[in-house]
Amino acid sequence: MLFVNFVAEVNLIEMAMNKKLYRSILCGWIAALACMALLWCVAVCHSARQGKAAVKEVAKENLCEAVELELDREFERMKIPYSRFFGEKKHTKRLSVTEKGMFEVMIDSVKETQALYSLEVMGAKVDVLFSLDSFPLERIYDNWQERIKNSQNGVSSTLFLKRTPLGEDAAQESYLGDSTICFPQNELGTYYLDCMYTTVLTAYLLPAFWQSVDWTSTWVLLLSCVWLILFFSLLVWFMILKLRKRRATGTSVQDTYQIGEYVFNILKHTLTCQGIEKPCSLQNSKLLYAFLTAPDHFLTYDEIAKVCGWSLDSAGLGERRRNAIRNLRELFDNKVDFLSLPGKKACQMVIPKQEHAKG
Repeated sequence: MLFVNFVAEVNLIEMAMNKKLYRSILCGWIAALACMALLWCVAVCHSARQGKAAVKEVAKENLCEAVELELDREFERMKIPYSRFFGEKKHTKRLSVTEKGMFEVMIDSVKETQALYSLEVMGAKVDVLFSLDSFPLERIYDNWQERIKNSQNGVSSTLFLKRTPLGEDAAQESYLGDSTICFPQNELGTYYLDCMYTTVLTAYLLPAFWQSVDWTSTWVLLLSCVWLILFFSLLVWFMILKLRKRRATGTSVQDTYQIGEYVFNILKHTLTCQGIEKPCSLQNSKLLYAFLTAPDHFLTYDEIAKVCGWSLDSAGLGERRRNAIRNLRELFDNKVDFLSLPGKKACQMVIPKQEHAKG
């Protein structure tokens, strides 16, 4: 029973001594979790940026298709015949005749590239529909929204149309969608719709962050797995420490012993006499505790070796044992004796006064 009780006590000693070590391990573990979480956030943000860029590229193509389709449908619905002849000669200007007069516009190559389609082909249709007050902005928006939802859910969008008729200073404006996202960072693009550059369509798009992330990305999956492994390993470590502490404190253990005029604290590894505190090494603490808890404070040579963690087959065992006993005598300034009993192959601790437990 001596060694059963001693194992429980040694667990308490080691836990007290290794408190700083456990704290360091815990801090390192938490730091590793924080680093993995930070890297995971970086990977997710990078994936979201790539996903948003891909969604915007698809949305631009969808907008172009929706505008062309709805313009053609509106012409068919109104049964307006339409054909356009293109000669081999390239023109540098365009002419338009309205009730306000004749207007001439120089062809701007930069503005031509800012169109959703070829202005030579589709631009005239926009002028015709506006002259008939039949531009299908709502149907264009609905068609575009449906196409976006087919590629990704949770996307907010807005179409803002601005038209300044030839010969007029006042602009006509209208928008459809969520006006709260109309910020420069959400702008998908600004596009000219007609040949005379009087009609501008600005599209705004805000993809949902989490739905833009590619959760099958290698880095996202890898960092997620590493973080989960670290997290659950930390939980297991906590459970082991808790179980170990419960086993160590499962029995009532005395932590201080009165040895004559000395007080021995097994948890602090100190020996106090008249207010003066002496530190004890781990070996001295373990051996002294073994003597205190042994029947009649009696330990065999083999028990001393086991307490000190020595192999029974190791050389020089007797000399090491004598040095250990000598160290205990010096701790007590030779006021507590440790008798060597060669005939019994044992040692006995002789305490001047009766032991009183304070723990």
